[in-house]
Amino acid sequence: MANSSLDLSDRAVLGSLARLLSAVRRAAGDTPVLLVGAAARDLLLVHAWLLGGDARAVLAHGPDLRNLLEGLAKILRPEVDPDGGLRLVAQMPPGDRERQLSLLTAFCDGLFETKA
Repeated sequence: MANSSLDLSDRAVLGSLARLLSAVRRAAGDTPVLLVGAAARDLLLVHAWLLGGDARAVLAHGPDLRNLLEGLAKILRPEVDPDGGLRLVAQMPPGDRERQLSLLTAFCDGLFETKA
């Protein structure tokens, strides 16, 4: 899989894409929208990043966001290290491991508000 054309650390770009995606979803209604190639890959990365951000927002309502994030970091950071065990990726259905790792990394970037 080729690298994404997106810089997941660029919050302004991701926010713009998220707003665009929401508008396309509303306009499309029940009509399926098909994206292929780089557009589909980048869109999946944006979804994963947004999902991580949503998870962070939910955790923020808990008693101790910092401790929760530190605990999750201990679990997830080794899982996005290409030289690590990649146990979470290994548990995913068979497929493109590089793509699966990039999606998990994008989720972590959204969750931890960092670029892994």
